[in-house]
Amino acid sequence: MRMMKLKYDKVIFVEAFRNPYIDRRGKIFSDLGYECELWRWYKDDSFKKTLKENGPFKKFYYFKTEEEFKSLVDQTKGVEKIQFYTGVAGLYMGGVHSYFIKHCWEKSNLHLWPKEALFTLTNKHLTNCILRDLGITNNFFCKLNSSNYSSSQLEKIDSYPVIVKPIEGRGSMFVYKCENKKSLIGALEDYSQGSAKKVTDYSGGKVCISTNEKEIQYDAFHEVLIEDFAPGIEFSLDVYCDQGECEILLFLDKKVMVQGKASFYQEYMIAQNTRIPANVIERAKSWINAITTKLNHMSLFGHVEFIWDPSSDHLKLLEFNPREAGVLVANMIDLKRGLKIDQLSVQKALGEKIDIKNLSKDNDCYLALAIFQPKESGILVNVRGVNELKKKLNPNIFGLMKNYSIGKEIMADHEEYFLITLGLKANSNEELEKLYYEAKNLIEFEIEPFKKSE
Repeated sequence: MRMMKLKYDKVIFVEAFRNPYIDRRGKIFSDLGYECELWRWYKDDSFKKTLKENGPFKKFYYFKTEEEFKSLVDQTKGVEKIQFYTGVAGLYMGGVHSYFIKHCWEKSNLHLWPKEALFTLTNKHLTNCILRDLGITNNFFCKLNSSNYSSSQLEKIDSYPVIVKPIEGRGSMFVYKCENKKSLIGALEDYSQGSAKKVTDYSGGKVCISTNEKEIQYDAFHEVLIEDFAPGIEFSLDVYCDQGECEILLFLDKKVMVQGKASFYQEYMIAQNTRIPANVIERAKSWINAITTKLNHMSLFGHVEFIWDPSSDHLKLLEFNPREAGVLVANMIDLKRGLKIDQLSVQKALGEKIDIKNLSKDNDCYLALAIFQPKESGILVNVRGVNELKKKLNPNIFGLMKNYSIGKEIMADHEEYFLITLGLKANSNEELEKLYYEAKNLIEFEIEPFKKSE
């Protein structure tokens, strides 16, 4: 693969998570001759101790506050041949997203996303405004400040249930479904106080950003989006957009499985379209083209989520995430389309034009992701069956990520805490379903209930 080598002394990765894709992309930069550093946000000292200093990075630096982050940026002053790189998806925690925009963005030429796209698409209210202005949708939505709203604002909401979520993306976390006005007021109170287990203030205050030459003042935590609840089938498209043209890299149909052991939550996503008509996919694709055209024909990777109601043919855009696929979904794209997202991501960052249509192909295979999480609250004592699963289902496993800690508290309603994400490959949908249930029956979580207070 030919890549244009820019003459920079080092590339600095700024992330809030340490995922395999960071190492994989760091290695590509390193193999091209770049010196790579990793700057990582950490939540507390115990979290910092778990960070492993290995991989393609020559130096590691850690920060917890904006002041510490700014101090690291200040140390780069006077160094001309330096560039910052970020995967964006790992920036939302700890306010890192805001810090990066305020202190690093103008220094960086290695952008995967234009600044305007990052500002607009990570703000769900602005994305809804674009769709409304284009005449694409008439869904109800409004934004409120959970700490400062009036009763008249609530009176405008004349239909329930509604969905309430932070204006900025939070990885599908901290989302409420409110059946009536009383539950909506309760959700807003939880947001304003940060008292609920699902609602934690990760963003750290107000940020002033600029998009379309218009100043927007918002509070990334207290400002929430309220929108009508849409029933239907949820699906997502991983895409690459360039000059108003959208190329679909991968289709994912989400199926929520609740059968079987009561100790599991499963989200089963398949890369085959068995339920969504082709004309609905084309409609979704046209919306993506319209949005990126509105944003000046932007060139970007995106993960775009929709929900479609077959009874009414109503399509709703849930969110447009300006980012490339994560580790396991990137593996799915490699297997299904023959595209290596890590390499394409670096190519784009280095300024090379990407010819997705000529690079991609369609391999005949069936792929799935299964996400397992306990439903009970308590202390995680043990996880059984992972090694047996790897032996029994090999070579059908194309990826396995474990994210758990023995002895850690687990909150059943805390969607942030996922335990095991498994990637499966099969020759038919029937074989895929069989493998999925085999995997589900092999994994067992042992949880010790919380002790009741006297």
